[in-house]
Amino acid sequence: ETEADSTRCNPNKLTDFAYDNDMSLMLWRTIRFEQDYEVTYTASIAGRRTDRPLTLRVRRQERVQTPAGEFDAWLVGIEGEGETQSAWFSTDPSHKLLVYDNDREIFLYTGETDAPAVADPPNVTADLCGAE
Repeated sequence: ETEADSTRCNPNKLTDFAYDNDMSLMLWRTIRFEQDYEVTYTASIAGRRTDRPLTLRVRRQERVQTPAGEFDAWLVGIEGEGETQSAWFSTDPSHKLLVYDNDREIFLYTGETDAPAVADPPNVTADLCGAE
């Protein structure tokens, strides 16, 4: 970035404890789930070249209803830029995201699905360059 022939014209320098914002839903599953636990980190929004602090607060355990059934869950508040969102994670070691309310939409856990079957690759016999 300091050399004249550098291809990086606008590097985004991240602070300690910075994570890609697009990984938030997975990252949140790794916090310590105990009442009143609080952690703040930097969420980096690469496409906008901006960073913002987010604070997670584990509020309490409660039961939640989803299309997949009723679960014991940890309620976590997510605070940043004057907004508060809520997420409920299962109390089992997987800490699956069961409900996520981002103040615009509510996402609900619908259960597990089987992995899709892998199709056999097509049988290609023709020359892809057009020669026969």
